[in-house]
Amino acid sequence: MMQFGMPTLIENRTFEDNVKLCKDLGLKFIELNMNFPEYQIDKLEYIDYFLNVEKEMQVYYTIHLDENMNVADFNPLVREAYLETARRTIEVAKQFVEIKNQYGNENQPLILNMHMHHGIYITLSDKKVQMYERDFDVYMNHFKTFRELVEKWIGDSDVKIAIENTSGFKDYEIKAIEYLLKSPCFALTWDIGHSKKNGILME
Repeated sequence: MMQFGMPTLIENRTFEDNVKLCKDLGLKFIELNMNFPEYQIDKLEYIDYFLNVEKEMQVYYTIHLDENMNVADFNPLVREAYLETARRTIEVAKQFVEIKNQYGNENQPLILNMHMHHGIYITLSDKKVQMYERDFDVYMNHFKTFRELVEKWIGDSDVKIAIENTSGFKDYEIKAIEYLLKSPCFALTWDIGHSKKNGILME
């Protein structure tokens, strides 16, 4: 059963505006975007408020993780902050599952979308060197840790992290994605807007 929803819209300043529009349009869900200040993890953890709105308006939520989230960051302090954000977001998502099953499709998991972070590159006179490509073993070890932790955090709950297409994937990202997809806790999201922007979809 295909379900139609909407992203958090920049035109709508408040959560209530987004919910009202979702309901008025007859859509089933809203993707709460953690790039917005109003959907940071400390806000999403006011779980009773979000659950009450879900029940009243008969809509459900998915979540878009912060696009800056970089679980392979070389800085351990930064990496740990992103991992902790992922852990706490998964805990929030688990509590959204029951409403998703009631007003959405119980055969489809509750999705947390994430972007792959390209990392930085160093510009030389004749080329650009991607740091994650140069230090691929370190990069992959961080993704192995990420997968192990996500499997532990999600457990047997009906939640998946889905990797979204953006501007295309680097070779090292493809290898990391292939590794993540061997776990039942990960999936892929096809964003047709990204495809259109990058010329993959034709008129």
